[in-house]
Parts: sequence; C-alpha cells; structure tokens
Amino acid sequence: MKVFISQPMNGLSFDEIKNNREKIVKEIEERYPGLVFDVADTLFVEEPDDVYKIYNLYYLGRSIQELGKCDAIYFASDWHNARGCKIERQIAEDYGITILNDYEFGKDIYDE
Repeated sequence: MKVFISQPMNGLSFDEIKNNREKIVKEIEERYPGLVFDVADTLFVEEPDDVYKIYNLYYLGRSIQELGKCDAIYFASDWHNARGCKIERQIAEDYGITILNDYEFGKDIYDE
C-alpha cells in the first residue's frame, strides 16, 4: 500500500519537515501493526522556475500529482490548520482515496 502523508509544511525548514515526517511514519507503524506500506516521496528539494509567483502552489501541485499515485492518505494531527492539507483532504474525499485516520472526528478508519 502506498500512503501519502499530509502534514503542515509552511514556515518549517526542510529538516523540521523531515523530522516530523519520520515521527508520523512511526505513528503509522504503531497505529497499524502489520500494515505493509511505502510512503509517497513528497519532500521536494527542487526549486520551482521563476515563472511561479507563489512557490507554495508549485509544491502543492507536485504533492497532488503524488497523491494520485497513492492508495491511502494519513493526516498529521494538526492538518486542519494548513491550507494545503485541507485541499489534500478535499481531494481524498472527492476521489475516494482511503483516509486512514480522521483526527477531526476522533476516529480511525479501522474503528468502523
């Protein structure tokens, strides 16, 4: 299973994002023992071309491309405070991508 991690990134350094991502991967492993998964690589290091007026939209677009390759999405606990995560959430709902967890409502896909 390929899992997309939706996590706030705005205002964080690459190292902070990477460290948070590692913690989230461990959280997934603990929550879903036995789940065999790969994490989508959305830690982009390339700089967008100068044509982009809003760099964050470039990275969000790249993330959406990767989301389209995934079986499921996992949201960081504070996803609802980030614009990009909210957009990823809407896409997951609209396109039927499995949402592994749902912090907003305090439940988990496996609780159902």
